[in-house]
Amino acid sequence: MRYLSFCLALLMMGCTSAPKLSPEGEAVAKWFGSKARAEPLSRGVSQVWRDDKVVGWVFLSDHVDPVVEGKRGEIRLFVGLSRYGRVVGVKPLSWDEDAKFFQKIGPKFYAQFEERGVNDGTRGLDSVTGATKSSSAMIRDVMESAATVLAMPQVAEVLRGDQGQ
Repeated sequence: MRYLSFCLALLMMGCTSAPKLSPEGEAVAKWFGSKARAEPLSRGVSQVWRDDKVVGWVFLSDHVDPVVEGKRGEIRLFVGLSRYGRVVGVKPLSWDEDAKFFQKIGPKFYAQFEERGVNDGTRGLDSVTGATKSSSAMIRDVMESAATVLAMPQVAEVLRGDQGQ
């Protein structure tokens, strides 16, 4: 009876047996699989592991140089990179942009980054009409900060190891 009361109390408080993932945790699971786990590598950058193997990296764009600003200020993005130097996903976390402009930037904009090689640069990535400054800043932010992450010694070591295989 005591156990039943405890479970009922948890349900009434909105608790469930499975913890709710943060937006970042949900993105890691979506991009790298449900068994993936991110471990901090440096400020704002984490290495992603699955089955005891590095599968990629995730980072907060506002913690990696260069920090790029949109029309009204900084746009905070969560970005995933595969161990092969490709973008696996981009998720906006916070921004100071005007809502009417930022709403024009939809899933199609973020999807254009997926599987794009960081070394491919920004050519062929399209900004959004009506939100040109914000979307152009995000393109630059993703690609330039991703290049910074790939140049980190710990990351470059993994990438070099892949070239030898």
